[in-house]
Amino acid sequence: LVVAAAGNEVREGVNLDVTPAYPVCQNGANGENWVMGVTSVDLADQRASFSNFGRACVDVSAPGISVYSTVVYRPTIEGFDRPYSGWWTGTSVAAPQVSGAAALLWSLNPSFSLRQVQDIIKEPGRDIDRLNVDIGGLLGRRLDLHASLAQAARTAARPAALGRPRG
Repeated sequence: LVVAAAGNEVREGVNLDVTPAYPVCQNGANGENWVMGVTSVDLADQRASFSNFGRACVDVSAPGISVYSTVVYRPTIEGFDRPYSGWWTGTSVAAPQVSGAAALLWSLNPSFSLRQVQDIIKEPGRDIDRLNVDIGGLLGRRLDLHASLAQAARTAARPAALGRPRG
């Protein structure tokens, strides 16, 4: 699975359905969705103004405004003397949250297929269209790891349930 940031613009994000970017819009030879595109939203689940969007390229949204994170730590160099810093913003800080969700899902069940992991991340996500009426349907659903883990548990249980004899 490849997870890619949808990209940022200086002022206003662009519709990737009109102006595709790569790798986020890359599909397989037969149109398979090989790349999970991620755009960023704020704490109110509204699209970050700079974030790109688009139905064909963006699969899911994740928080991408003021994300506190690790940085290069070199105590002897000014500006790098704190191991945690910054309030990072962008689709590039939203995408790792989706990558982490995928890794967590596969760690729980390594037999999940690519498609299953994509669906388990996307389907139970929060519907944020009503909060983004001007571009509804172009942001995917908002990552909801708790809901994804619950769906993963149900998905993992399904094959065993199907294999039980009737009686």
